[in-house]
Amino acid sequence: MPDHDPIDGLLTDALRAPVPELSPDFAPRLMARLQPRRVSAGGRLVLAAYGVCAFAVSVWAMQAVALGWPLIAASFAPPVAGLALVLRGVGRRPAAG
Repeated sequence: MPDHDPIDGLLTDALRAPVPELSPDFAPRLMARLQPRRVSAGGRLVLAAYGVCAFAVSVWAMQAVALGWPLIAASFAPPVAGLALVLRGVGRRPAAG
């Protein structure tokens, strides 16, 4: 039968030690680190330019393979609708609860 005295001694010492505590400013510092960062105006401009270029290249490529305008429009409708929903909800904060 193995000797459990060394482990028992470690556990006893651990239980007698003071309970570690977080610093009082831990929660505010953690929340500040976890909040999403805002995209700068320059970053928004780059993203918008990328989106316009991607849209133009996609339309050009779809026309190159002879897709009709109704199919091209139908392929862009869901992403545009999703973007509209996201942009509409940007200023809203989730309810505290």
